[in-house]
Amino acid sequence: MPRRKDRPVRHSYHYEGNYPEASIRRTDCRNLLEAGPLPFYPFTVEETKRSNRFLFREEFCRYMIISLVLDGKLLYKHDGRNFLLAPGMVLVIPAGTSYSFDTFTTGGYRKLVVELAGPHLDSICTTLGFDRMMMFCPEDTAPLLATIRQLEELLGQQARATMPDLLAAGYKLLLQLAGELRGSRKNSPLLAQAQQKLESALDRPLAMEQVAAELGMSLTNLNRIFRQELHTSPLKYRNTCRIELARELLQHSTLSIKEIAAKAGYCNQFYFTQEFRRCTAQTPTEFRREYRAAVPQSIHQ
Repeated sequence: MPRRKDRPVRHSYHYEGNYPEASIRRTDCRNLLEAGPLPFYPFTVEETKRSNRFLFREEFCRYMIISLVLDGKLLYKHDGRNFLLAPGMVLVIPAGTSYSFDTFTTGGYRKLVVELAGPHLDSICTTLGFDRMMMFCPEDTAPLLATIRQLEELLGQQARATMPDLLAAGYKLLLQLAGELRGSRKNSPLLAQAQQKLESALDRPLAMEQVAAELGMSLTNLNRIFRQELHTSPLKYRNTCRIELARELLQHSTLSIKEIAAKAGYCNQFYFTQEFRRCTAQTPTEFRREYRAAVPQSIHQ
């Protein structure tokens, strides 16, 4: 959940992997703020391309974050929920949220990130409905991408004369996302219930027909909602959750590979190893060895 204003917090972030091993293009309005504070403003546009495996965790983020994935896949986590982003998907993270993301599969991704700030941002987001971390699958990302590129260009000019255009483009981006939010709310309650069922009791078999029946819908409609909103199927979503649980146990427990396979719902260790390698490009043993050999980096600000 986003932070409460009356709660003292300390921003921090932590990463695992080679941070410099990435192509990062970043523009911000730091120099434009010298004339005085603004009620709301786009602070940063950043495009990152990375080919190595990378895990990032941030506590109480300072800005509202809008992330558009261009290539690869990213697994974000917040408050016990998973958000698997594929190309063309957008994630909105309110200021003050604690979250993490992982490259999860092959380690490569490219994304655009917009950071927004200002004392009036909370009230604007509340009015538009951005009061929690949420994911969108726009039918057409071209309008959003055009607005983000416009922000990037205006920030790159570093000219105070362009500030009205910069603020207008920032509002435009939020209104575009609000339109996507209104379009996705129809399926949101059912999708959330389905995700909760698929994320629970991962060590037990679960038929997708059973999930659909418990939600009072047909399997066809369940598949349609998942493909429309998450660009995946319910079965693939559950398998992703099982692999993510296995990754957590490999990193933070001393359980054997066989025991981890059972907890993740795989009765056959050999099949588990095949599935884990298909999703992560590593065997469970290789993944655990690499994690334990890594020297974690931690920075507090």
